Amino acid sequence: MYPINILNLPDPTPVIFLKGNKSLLCQKSVSIVGSRKAALSALNRTKSVVLELRQTVVSGGADGIGSKAHQSALESSILTIAVLGFGFLETCQ
Repeated sequence: MYPINILNLPDPTPVIFLKGNKSLLCQKSVSIVGSRKAALSALNRTKSVVLELRQTVVSGGADGIGSKAHQSALESSILTIAVLGFGFLETCQ
């Protein structure tokens, strides 16, 4: 199952490796990106946004905003998708 939303990109990657629940790729989600050296206020706002939206979080999971988004989601039983820079998707429940 190659995600249709990726196929619609101008230059889609030819191969995707996936580990986890692939049905998450078809669910409504929110992508969260930001600084790796985020201020405490930005980290707190990230947590607030995740809890307010209560949707699957998609992020790279890097230090800062990305990891705070995943951490906040997981603490509240919200699903996450980590998209790693070399094309590997991993879902966390």
